[in-house]
Amino acid sequence: MPTDPAAAVPSPAPAALGYRMPPEWAAHQGTWFSWPHNPDTWADHLEAAERALARAVHALGLGETVHLNVLDAAHEDRLRRLLGTAADAYVRYHRIPTNDAWCRDHGPIFVTNPAADAPLAATIWRFNAWGGKYPPTTSTMPPPTAWPKPWASPASAPTWCWKAARSRSTATASS
Repeated sequence: MPTDPAAAVPSPAPAALGYRMPPEWAAHQGTWFSWPHNPDTWADHLEAAERALARAVHALGLGETVHLNVLDAAHEDRLRRLLGTAADAYVRYHRIPTNDAWCRDHGPIFVTNPAADAPLAATIWRFNAWGGKYPPTTSTMPPPTAWPKPWASPASAPTWCWKAARSRSTATASS
């Protein structure tokens, strides 16, 4: 990683092109989660975390799409059983393995510019584990190329890959 975070900012920066990160409460197309699975993170609380997240997925599904990152096909099958067939109407599964559940740390941040040809774009960040505080995290996060392109980068929209640590906001697809 560069020692000077400003050196990693693309030119022109998204803000210079009129893109803004909307507030968390703004209308949006969906919410992204990476399903909790790491026993080192969750210890004896993994089942409780899964139950709580399942309730959140069902509540969110009443009004929006919920995107779930899973490890592999077996993990997806287990979650389909846990969430039930009703969730198939609003859950989209993505096989993007991670070592942690905090999608805001390893997923994209969506930015909007209603006046642009592509009003929705994604900034794909390379999470630095709070300045390398947790080195194993930095080597096991999905690379920007792991994220699905149809939403991560509309055909005519810029996609930025910044190397600086990003703000602590949730990863939601905003429109």
